[in-house]
Amino acid sequence: SQPRRRNQANRGCQMSEDKAKKANESIFQKLRAYTDKKHAETPLLEKKQSFDYICWATALASVLEVYPDASWEIIRFDGLPYLKTDLGYFVEVSMTIDGLTRTMLHAVANGNRANNSPSSTDIFNSTQRALAKVIAIHGFGLQLWEKSEREQMRKEQAEWEKAQKKKGQTTED
Repeated sequence: SQPRRRNQANRGCQMSEDKAKKANESIFQKLRAYTDKKHAETPLLEKKQSFDYICWATALASVLEVYPDASWEIIRFDGLPYLKTDLGYFVEVSMTIDGLTRTMLHAVANGNRANNSPSSTDIFNSTQRALAKVIAIHGFGLQLWEKSEREQMRKEQAEWEKAQKKKGQTTED
């Protein structure tokens, strides 16, 4: 049977399209500016292995400083806080700020690989990552990930070009 999601009819925003667009822009701009302010005070990014993270607790506290009535929900699938599929396990978190709801689906993973037998700790950690990411799509911290992602892409491109150059030298010899 297909997993049933709670609050499926409640997905998205419960306001007019124009009002939602205006609210989205102001929420996004306000949280983006607040990120710059917080990051200037104390660096927000933390390293975990080779990835940059904003701690979910820091992100949540920051949003609640600006929007104390913000709320979030862990979406349940047939009563469970995760969805099991043929591709792996997923968690989903929604956050509502001033009537604007955004949702993030996140794979339960070990690093960058699917986790096909997650523990309760793996589910919890993935839920917290999904919360941090749904906060980012509301505007807090997104520009820090943009910078980090661009740097990672440049690094991968340079490594690929180096490998291609080396490959070309080996075949010509």
